[in-house]
Amino acid sequence: MKIFENKPQLLFFLILILLFFLRFWGLTANGVQHDAAINAVRAAGWLDFLAGSGQTSPISWFGEIPWWGSLSFHDHPPLVFWVENLSLKIFGENTFGVLVPFALAAMATGLILYYLVKKFISPSAGLWAILAFAVSSYATWVSRAGYLEGIEYLFLALSIFFFAQYLDLRRGRFLAFWAGSVGLALLSKYTAIFLLPAAVLYLLFWDWRVLKTKIFWLSLLLIPAVLSPVIVYNFQVFQATGHFDAALSSMLGMHPQDFEVIASRGINFNLGANFWSILDSLVTTASLPFLVLQGLALLFALGQVVRRKAGVLTRLLLLHILMIVVMFAFAGAQPRFLAILTPFLTLNLGIVLYEWWGKIATRPGTAQALAGGGLLLIFALELGYGINTNLLTKPLGRERIFYSPNRFYSQGFGELEQYLRDEVFVPLPPRRHVTKLEELTYFDVKEPYVVIIDARADWFATMWHVNRYSFYYNAPIVHFLDFHGLMKETGDAFAYLRKGGAVNFWFVLTTPAGIVGSPGDEEYQGAIRQLQALLERSRVQPQKFIKNSRGQTVFEIYEFSTAASASSGGS
Repeated sequence: MKIFENKPQLLFFLILILLFFLRFWGLTANGVQHDAAINAVRAAGWLDFLAGSGQTSPISWFGEIPWWGSLSFHDHPPLVFWVENLSLKIFGENTFGVLVPFALAAMATGLILYYLVKKFISPSAGLWAILAFAVSSYATWVSRAGYLEGIEYLFLALSIFFFAQYLDLRRGRFLAFWAGSVGLALLSKYTAIFLLPAAVLYLLFWDWRVLKTKIFWLSLLLIPAVLSPVIVYNFQVFQATGHFDAALSSMLGMHPQDFEVIASRGINFNLGANFWSILDSLVTTASLPFLVLQGLALLFALGQVVRRKAGVLTRLLLLHILMIVVMFAFAGAQPRFLAILTPFLTLNLGIVLYEWWGKIATRPGTAQALAGGGLLLIFALELGYGINTNLLTKPLGRERIFYSPNRFYSQGFGELEQYLRDEVFVPLPPRRHVTKLEELTYFDVKEPYVVIIDARADWFATMWHVNRYSFYYNAPIVHFLDFHGLMKETGDAFAYLRKGGAVNFWFVLTTPAGIVGSPGDEEYQGAIRQLQALLERSRVQPQKFIKNSRGQTVFEIYEFSTAASASSGGS
């Protein structure tokens, strides 16, 4: 396409706008969900606590945070938590503050891919690469989801950038930068471990003399230096418990009781199922034409390697992709895990498209028009698939064909949190720094209100949008399960809470449309019905109805005073 050669600066600017639009438009619309939510809660106050018995942490083991407990987290290394903590301090403790680092990391990753290919091949090839990354629905999805991989793949891109620079210029500082990037990638998530065998295999196959240089081995020392917080943390955890953190324990086949909820994770030899999970993850995250195009580009690049016509960058990319696939062949790959493939797949696609177009350009006329129109159509379909998956509140068309089943939907938590901030937590209690377990588990009513939460809504989103106010602001939030236990224990939960100073009560009911997972056992459901009947007898009506993206009411919020609750008795 002539515009790639004739207007490169204009096209680069337009692609950057597209990259920005796809990563930032409506970024906060769906709130914070899944693992991103529990990571954000812990990052906000640098507190490693999940309020469960099946996945515990040092504060649970010792009743307080030991001196080394703040060096890392029980299930992940600390870098992404630190980035989020910094972002929340800069942008405020809100959904934008949680998600913006991942969108910015995507912008930086796109620029790295562009300049890498521009240097090693040509500016036009760089445009193909950043365009492929920009429109990739999979790359867009992970940059908006708040998963660790959204920061990790920035350092993956940096590592291949510096390694390729060293191979080209033979300057030792690039090896040091590469090792530092590997360390930072591992400090983001341990799945970056594939970077080491990929680099070593490249040197063994094509540049083995580097393995004999002192600078290579000295550079490797930077990796444990960067990882020193995690190393110290895991040494102390092993000394205290006989196992490592949850991620390392899974990788090493250890299944301690402290992490029994996630004990099934880790290495396994069910290769058939694991390969199927890889394939399924890829198929459900991209439009079919774009996925086929990426597959053809991989086959073409592999053919070049076999015929010994591949350049340094192509060989590096294929080895990195291969090592990712091998790694997940022994662990399985959910879409969020496999997202680390996106920089390498789109980079390879950009390089191959540049080569293909160079050949097509020599055949002007019908062939060029058909090829150009075909590529334009494929990219347009992927762009539409990505917008449908990541930007639209209500997707159009059929799932899996026009949008990914992995897309996020608003569950109403953003509106719920805003309502609590505006109507209940006024003024918001002072923020506290938690260091002891009793601060999280001892309930003390210090405000003239109590918020009772029906905990059948999504647990992950509840952690960020509701529970964090209990953790960090000591807001009197009681989950209905605990409230029901208090009713059985005291005979009159409202009277007990009134003695603590509560005057007004807020009850957040989760409707059937908002229930995630089990609707609760019969006793729980019966207690909910009892409370609803009490409110109905007291003529208390919902003050607020909150809907999800499908227009269904997911939360009903009731406000009532001690007068309404006084007749509850032992109900």
